[in-house]
Amino acid sequence: LVLILGLLAGIFKAQAQTLFINEVIASNDFGQMDVAFEYDDWIEIYNAGGIINLAGYYLSDDPLNLTLYQIPATNPGITTVLPGGYIIFWADKDNLTQGENHTNFSLSGNGETVFLTAPDGITIIDQLTYPQMATDISYGRSCDGCPGLQYFNNVTYNASNFETPPNAEILFINEI
Repeated sequence: LVLILGLLAGIFKAQAQTLFINEVIASNDFGQMDVAFEYDDWIEIYNAGGIINLAGYYLSDDPLNLTLYQIPATNPGITTVLPGGYIIFWADKDNLTQGENHTNFSLSGNGETVFLTAPDGITIIDQLTYPQMATDISYGRSCDGCPGLQYFNNVTYNASNFETPPNAEILFINEI
């Protein structure tokens, strides 16, 4: 029994190190729409490891309640993330009407921390603290799973994080 528990703990630890809260948007007015054609906040999780079903894991924006939203086990097609893949959770308080990838909380445009917690409800797998957000600008890791964080003018919804370099040939009149 001890050997089995040790192996399971090792497997869980290996999986835990591969999941990252990769990007968030807390003020989505004209970006990506969900299936209900709503522009809601969203959280992107990146999987740097093997196939992982996130059913039973938790998402939260409340450090005093890490089990605020449990990812349900009702649809593995929605809650499974492939190696090198991404999964989106809409932070829109529509979890009862929109499905497994809609949380029961929304994000604050004033900044906060988002937590991904293991099924034990205690172990924090990853967390991302974002500052105040401008409309339709996301915040996340400078590259998938990297420690550096930055704003993204080009929101990289469900895709690899990158920032488009500014075009030096474009000139704007900023003030008159």
